[in-house]
Parts: sequence; C-alpha cells; structure tokens
Amino acid sequence: MSTSNAQVDTNGLTYEQVLSRAASGDNECRYQAGLMFHYGTGVEKDAEQAFHYCQIAAEKGHVRAQAYVGHCYLHGKLYVKRNYRKAFHWYSISAKKGYAPAQYSLANFHMSGKGTHRSRRTALHWYEQAAAQDYPKALFQLARAHKLGKGLAQDDVKSLALLEKAAEGGYDSAQYLLGLELMVGNHIDADMDQALRWLDAAACQGHESAEKTLEELDEFHVLNPSLALFCGLPRDCRLPLRRKTLIRMEFTGKLIFPDMADDVSDFVSLNPEVGFHYLEDIAGLALQAADDAYEEGEIVIANHYQTKVRNFFA
Repeated sequence: MSTSNAQVDTNGLTYEQVLSRAASGDNECRYQAGLMFHYGTGVEKDAEQAFHYCQIAAEKGHVRAQAYVGHCYLHGKLYVKRNYRKAFHWYSISAKKGYAPAQYSLANFHMSGKGTHRSRRTALHWYEQAAAQDYPKALFQLARAHKLGKGLAQDDVKSLALLEKAAEGGYDSAQYLLGLELMVGNHIDADMDQALRWLDAAACQGHESAEKTLEELDEFHVLNPSLALFCGLPRDCRLPLRRKTLIRMEFTGKLIFPDMADDVSDFVSLNPEVGFHYLEDIAGLALQAADDAYEEGEIVIANHYQTKVRNFFA
C-alpha cells in the first residue's frame, strides 16, 4: 500500500503471536495483523480482514492505520466502497498527528477538491509539512510549484534543489525529470552521465517515460560541446546524432554527412529558434565535404554532397 509506506513488522513476534495479541487489544498488533492479511504474510490474503483489523486500530488512534483506512476509502478497495469524504476524514486525523504520507495525501485532496473544498494554499501547506520530513512526493510537488510559479514564487534554483532531494529520496517521477533537466542544462550544468544515471534509476522502478527516453537515447546521442564546435554549431545546442555518426566523427575527424541528414527534423524540433541557421551550417559543412572529395578525386561523393545541399533549400 504505497500511500502509507506500510510493511509488516512483527518486532520478533511470530505471526500467531501477533494475531493473539491483536485479539487481546494490542493496537500495534492490530495494525500489523491488518498488514499481514493485506499482503498475505503468514496468512492467506484477505482484504476484509485487513480492513477490519486496521479500522479497529485506527479508531483506537493508530496513525498509520488511520492512513490505511483513508487509502481504502480513497480507492474503493474490494468490498469497501469509494468514499472521498470518509477518506478525507481519516487522512486528516493521521496528517494532524504528523504522519507525512497522510499529509501528502491530504494535500492532494485540497488540490483536487475531492472530499473537501479546493484550496491550493491549504494543499501547499500540507505539502510543506510532509516535505519538512523529506517525504519525496511532497518535495516533488513543491518543486513543481516553484517551477511553474503556482502558489509559490517562481524559482528555478529552488525547484531544482527540491527536485534533486525528491530524486535522492527514490521518487521515480523526480528521478525522471531530474534526468531531463541534466540533459537540457537550462538552469543546471548539463551532465549526460548524471542524466543517464537518474533516467536509469527511474526506469528501474518501471517509469515508462524514463524507459522510452533511454530507448531513444540508445538510438540517438546528444551532441557534446567538442563535437558541436567541430561541426560549427552552437556549443549548447542539442543535436541528436546516430551512434555510428559519432563514432565516425570521433575516429575519422570528418563529418559523414548522409548519416546526419536524417536527423535534421529532430534537431529543428528540439531547437526551433535555431532552425534555418542550422541548415545553413550543415550546408556549409556539406559543401566543405564536397570540396574535400573533389580534391581527393572522389567525384561521385562530391556530387552527392552538393545534391544534399540543393535538396535542403529546394
């Protein structure tokens, strides 16, 4: 159950002892018994029994059990009908006792207006409470708020600091976005090695966008500053190049133009403000390649490069 970060912890007791103590009124054991039935740990999975034990524990003041009951009502688990008001009620009790996952969930209620009135200000208050305990998802929401300037002052530096903290806390969405930020390098020094590390971390948790990005990067590499300089392009441009092109450029020192020609649309889509200027740069490189080919007596190759240039401006 992700919202409460719950895991069975019998504290050295056997499963039978946990159930026995739960029946005798031990509130922590009631909660642990609920988790046992939730996960099927030491017993058969039984959602009804899980809810039964956790509800009793919640009514007796167990903060994590209260968040569990809220989670059940939020998602309408099996025999428990979805009820946003009841979910809000239980999350509120748990959140006010300082439980970070409940504070985060309560913030989501206020942000969406489900089960209560909609209030960005109140939502941010609860995100901040959870973030003060380094709860990754809350840190991520505050990072977004600072990035977009919604409810909080627009501050890219603060946004990135919060995003990095959320990523370090293991939140896959934060790891993915931090990876993208490190690739682009708009408000942080670009670092492809670190970008790939964070994208891989997110992908290992099943983040689909991170997996897709890594698949694309396996086909395309981003032009690094030294290669950009070699190509006569802005040092900070993002030009996807096929891996074989990079290898040929690095080992031969010459531009293998046909391999790059297919990637013009990719470059323009990533750098729309550069657009036509880039085509002129590529045309210049192609003409230089044509001149080199003529000097070496490779007339067919030279004509091929010149044809490419004419096609760009046709």
